[in-house]
Amino acid sequence: MEQGLADNQTLHRTAEQTLGNAIADYGASGVALDSGSAVDVLAESARLATLDSLTLQFNTAVKVRDQLQQAQLDKMAAA
Repeated sequence: MEQGLADNQTLHRTAEQTLGNAIADYGASGVALDSGSAVDVLAESARLATLDSLTLQFNTAVKVRDQLQQAQLDKMAAA
């Protein structure tokens, strides 16, 4: 569980850095950031980062559940 939280924090930091770099690159190139395809690309990148985060949270929850179930099975087998 703790590893999943740490992985999610890393993913969040990476996504923020990636979006920040894209914004800086667009600004340096003179691209307007108030409308058009640049905004669409940034918005889609943010949506995908959110989806990645939710997927990671789900996978962590499944892993924890599987470990708890295995512990219960091991306990029953030992009895």
